[in-house]
Parts: sequence; structure tokens; C-alpha cells
Amino acid sequence: MELGLRLTQKQTLKLVMTPRLQQALKLLQMPSLELSQHIDQELLTNPLLEVEEDEVESPASEVAEAALAETIPGEESATSPDDAEFKSEENIDWSEYFDDGFEYAEGGRAEREDQEFFERTPVGRTTLLDSLHGQLRLLDLDEETERVAEYLLGCLDDHGFLSVTVEEVAAQLAVPEEMVLTALEKIQELEPVGVGARDLTESLRIQLRQRGRQDSLAGRIVADHFGAFKQKQYQEIARALGVTPSDVQEAAREIASLNPRPGAQLALEDARYIVPDLVVEKIDDAYVVSLAEGTVPRLRVNRKYREILRASPPPTKRREPEPGADGAGSPAASDPAAGDGQARDERARSRDEEVKFVQDKIKSANWLIQTIEQRRRTMIKVMESIVEAQIDFFEKGPAHLRPLTLQDVAERIGMHESTVSRVTTNKYVQIPRGVFPLKYFFSSGLETESGQSVSSKMAMARIRELIDKEDKKKPLSDQKIAELLREEGLIVARRTVAKYREKMNILSARYRKEF
Repeated sequence: MELGLRLTQKQTLKLVMTPRLQQALKLLQMPSLELSQHIDQELLTNPLLEVEEDEVESPASEVAEAALAETIPGEESATSPDDAEFKSEENIDWSEYFDDGFEYAEGGRAEREDQEFFERTPVGRTTLLDSLHGQLRLLDLDEETERVAEYLLGCLDDHGFLSVTVEEVAAQLAVPEEMVLTALEKIQELEPVGVGARDLTESLRIQLRQRGRQDSLAGRIVADHFGAFKQKQYQEIARALGVTPSDVQEAAREIASLNPRPGAQLALEDARYIVPDLVVEKIDDAYVVSLAEGTVPRLRVNRKYREILRASPPPTKRREPEPGADGAGSPAASDPAAGDGQARDERARSRDEEVKFVQDKIKSANWLIQTIEQRRRTMIKVMESIVEAQIDFFEKGPAHLRPLTLQDVAERIGMHESTVSRVTTNKYVQIPRGVFPLKYFFSSGLETESGQSVSSKMAMARIRELIDKEDKKKPLSDQKIAELLREEGLIVARRTVAKYREKMNILSARYRKEF
């Protein structure tokens, strides 16, 4: 075997992920709000891009078509004679990328400034710590006790519980433990009721004490049998306290009305609202898919930069300097016309740089508009395929949801499965039944005795329906639910019922039993 270096050629076929292709896939996966933020960044870096205004009428052709339009070789372009002289070396008519309806005069800008508003400032919220500090200042406390109480407020977690021990606070502040307990009792008198407790049991006892129910059956259960209560061992608690299981269950309802996390209400962050990316409406017995209005702004190219291209004629060849032109006694040294020629060359170079900058930015803007338009068409195509496959869901409800996979949709629209996955990730659609994530419409299938398949979500809905209608004194076990589903023709194993029940946060039969 001969060892050595050889230079060979071979042909291979592979997919190259160019930077622009990677960026296009990234834009496809972005939700509408995230894409809007990305567009805002592009508007800052590309001066040729601007948001299309509703009050400005576009030409007969849509803005998107104008952005996508390119001169086809061999086909005449309907442009004015003035526009024809501004074609670049690639035979691209840059004037097609500008919107004639754009007002670039100073007066038009001044009129629009009256319609611009300041950015809305979010309203501040009162936090748990701020509320407790305000209540603490209204109490008549001595200076040392107030100092300890202020320190204790800083040791509360988001649920309103004390995260350190009394001994640790006393050692840290070098004060007696009795003073720490006194300050803690003052905090436990504040609102919300139950704040400042050292654990859940103490918080519930504080809330019952505020209601005057510390000596009730609920208070005795919380104080002495809370471990058994969490396991719903009502019969054992009834025997220990000499009451009936129904009495224990009635006390359990009172305990359930208490707040297990008293500080969570003021510690939570602002609610995050879901903004749908797509909208499905029923119009004349047909479901029409469209993008949600206002989520992604429509873009166009700023027509103001057309003046730069109009003021820049096609580049001409600059004449070469003659030998000895820079030498002493040369014609350039004595002829003023030669100096004017050099100035004209400098201005020509400057104009060429301006034109190149504008052309590069136009190409970048054109690519972004094309990518956003392609994203729009792909999302609508995927959603239309989902509506077609799940038409029974839109007409009759979740119980008629069919099994559907990403591969099924990909085959329907002739795209790759990964593309469908990017389109449906973190996207939401607004339909007449509410707002749903696109992933909701995809689910695995379960076989029936007739050989057909039904959606797992339909089986989950049926399990919930059986549990809601069960006799609470004799709740249905997982095995019994599986048998009832089998009688209906749905083949589901007991462990599958248990998995679906846990996914819906439904307790087992033992914990659902009532007395």
C-alpha cells in the first residue's frame, strides 16, 4: 500500500446552510412579538427600511409585490424614461422598490409628527415588601423592635413565609430571641393574613385565628393532624378526634378556603398576555385564515433615497493621468482645468460610494421583505392544512379532535417536517372557540375496535367527563375508567388512563372520595 498525498476531485450533493438561510429559518420560528422586535432593530440599522403607514395609499401593486419584484431578463419593465437611466450594472430597476405614495418633503414629515405619541410607561405595582413596610410604619413600635421587624421583612420569601429561624435573626442582630418573637408577632398581624409564618401550618393557624376558628375542628386538624390531612386520611382523623368522616371532610373544605401562599398575590409578576399570530374566522360557511392584524408591521423601502440614485449617473471611466502630470512644469500644474477634472473625479467617486451603499441596503431590505412575506405565506399554508384536517374540531368541539402529526401536515403542503415544526413552535391562533397554541392540534392516535384512530386529547376529554359525572362517594378507579372506554370502543390501558389523569392534574380515586 503506497502512502502519500494525492489531489483528487469528486462530486457530492449536500445542503449548505448559508448565513441567509439560517437567518430565514430563525425568522420563521420567531413568534410575532419577537419578530416585531427584530424588525425594530433592522429599522435602526437600515435607513432604507420604514414601516408602511395605513393612511398612505400604495400604488396599484401591493408593497410586498413591489419588494419582491425583480426585472426578468427579456421582459420589458413598465418604468418611466427618468427611471430607466438609473439602472445598475445588474439591470435591476431600483425605482421599483420605492413607494410613490411616500411623502419625503419636509412638509409631509411635519404633518406626521403631530400624530406621533410618547411611549407608554408601564404602571408601577405595589410589592409585598412595600405594602408591609407601609403597614409597619403605622404601628406604635419602639425603635429597637421596629429595627428587628424591618430586618424580618427582608427575610420573607415570595410566598410571605420567614426564610430564616428566630435564633439566626437574634444572633445576627445581637438581640434577645424574645424581642425577635415580639417583632414577628407584630408582622403576623399585618395584611395579607398569614404573612410572616415560619411554615404552612403556622400560616393556616394564623388565618383561622383571625377568623376566630382556632378552636374549631379545622383548627384542631391543622394543629394536631396536618400530616394525615395532607394524605386525605379522613377516616383515621375521624377516629382520632371522635367525629364522623363527613365532619372531617367539611372541615377540609374550610381549610381549603384558606390561602396557602399569603404573599404570592403581591409577589407575582405582571400577567403576560398571549398575542395570537394567526386568526381563523368563519365566513359564509368557510374558515378563512389570516395573520393577526398589528402583530408584524409591513415594510417598504424609503423613496427618499431615490434622489441619491437619480443624482448619480452611471459610473464613467476616469481618465488616467498623463506621464509627468504631477511633475514640475506639467500642464496640470499650470492649467486650472486640470484641477477641476480632479475635483470632478473626487465627486464621482463619492457619488459611486453613495450609490453602492444605497444598492447594498436595498438588497438587504429586499431580502428581509421577501423573508417576512415567505414566512407569512408558510404560516397561512400550515394553518389552512390544520383547519382542513381538524374541521370536525372547529365545527363540533375538542371531543372530535383527530390524530395529527407534523409529518401529516408536511406531506399535505409539500414541505419538510422541520419547517412545519418551526412554524408551529411558540405560535398561537385565535379561533371562534378561543386562543390555542398550534401544537394543540397535534396529538397521537389511539386505536378503536373498528380499526379507526382517535386523538389522545379526545380520550382525555372523555376521561374528564366520566370523572365529573362519577359518584363522589364511589369514585371510578383507573381500571374501571379503562373498562368503560373499552365498552365505547376505545382501546385504552389502565396505565394510559393514569397517565392522562395525571396530565390533567386529577387526583386518584382514593383522594377524590367524599363521605
